[in-house]
Amino acid sequence: MDTYPIRLRKATWADMDFLLELRDQTMRHHLQKAGALTDKDAYKNRILYHFDDA
Repeated sequence: MDTYPIRLRKATWADMDFLLELRDQTMRHHLQKAGALTDKDAYKNRILYHFDDA
């Protein structure tokens, strides 16, 4: 069995494309069911809301 080490670090601006894609893939369905926006600007605003915690 292959194992891959997991390393945590603070997000940087260079991670934004990844974070946008991650949010889309993991949250789109739930956000649509809730009637929330699922466009890139809405995702980015939510990511930036607590970016220091990412």
